[in-house]
Amino acid sequence: MLLKVGARMQARSFLQVRIRVNAEIAEAVSNFLFENGASGIAEQENELLAYFDASVREKDIVDPLNTYLSSLQQLLHTDANLTIATEILPQRDWNEEWKKSLRPIRITDNMLVQPSWLAKPIPAPPIVIEIDPEMAFGSGEHATTQLTLQLIEKNVHPDCTVLDVGTGSGILAIAALLLGAGSAVAFDTDAIAAQTARHNAIKNGVSGRLCAFAGTLDALQDRYFDLIVANVNRTQILNMLRRMAGLLDGNGLCLLSGILTEEEEMISVACHQNGLTVESIISDKEWLAFETRKR
Repeated sequence: MLLKVGARMQARSFLQVRIRVNAEIAEAVSNFLFENGASGIAEQENELLAYFDASVREKDIVDPLNTYLSSLQQLLHTDANLTIATEILPQRDWNEEWKKSLRPIRITDNMLVQPSWLAKPIPAPPIVIEIDPEMAFGSGEHATTQLTLQLIEKNVHPDCTVLDVGTGSGILAIAALLLGAGSAVAFDTDAIAAQTARHNAIKNGVSGRLCAFAGTLDALQDRYFDLIVANVNRTQILNMLRRMAGLLDGNGLCLLSGILTEEEEMISVACHQNGLTVESIISDKEWLAFETRKR
């Protein structure tokens, strides 16, 4: 479970809204809920748990949400069974509850991800990444993050330059730097995410080699990278793939994730059309990560 917790999520009662959704629309629904006042959102398999102040009327949340879900179904031409249930939860310290739910996550034999408030395990692997996701995606729990980290470990070489597209908590760029990359640029359209990435870089002792900013690919001109990583979603990948390929130096690598199994052919074709050769695809349940190289 990944819980995105807002600053407003203190010790008080909450209205919990449980929405059963498929992975394709989970991010869009999560953004809608935050825009409509959610203080925190827990992401589970095929389900979102959103938390609102208990003073909020259930009707004021559920009615707009039903309208939004219906519009998504029409847009995506899907008949998925999207259900909503609500419940009032008693007062507790939700930030502490969230912290209790996070545990160290072993990514590979050499790499572990954990929140900064936990003591390092003994014995510890060579790479321990301390990540506090705050309001940004990337605690290390999600399959797409783990898949991308595995490919980063495989492909980082000493002093290489890295671009992290849609950085979230900064976990991918930080991992690359801890594995020996010389420098990394990381950006996100969300200013809170960029700030979180900078905070996490400081915790991991790599802030001097990371430039994290709020913005888009348009801010990067006349810059080229040995390795580009993008753990976003299908739509964002398709929109940015040509520009990402153009930012690769020589026969550089582009690692792509946030891709569902049914989207494999679509992404493979797009890679070919944009001058990228798919060297490997790895998977975890319904999620894929692509290892591609510039031709």
